[in-house]
Amino acid sequence: MRKPIALIILMAYLAAYIWLVTLVSSRLVNAHGLIQLLFYASAGIIWIFPLRRLFAWMNANTPPPE
Repeated sequence: MRKPIALIILMAYLAAYIWLVTLVSSRLVNAHGLIQLLFYASAGIIWIFPLRRLFAWMNANTPPPE
């Protein structure tokens, strides 16, 4: 039952994160290319860190594969 709940939370989080990144990136249209590169590179990596707890919770009590 944890995986369907985690999937719903994951989809909601990703939708909110994508909306936030889109909102911020729309203000960076005229920024220097290096600033845009740093923003998109960091936005592409940072999204996973808050989900570590969700993935740990989702896979808790899961028997190891045989």
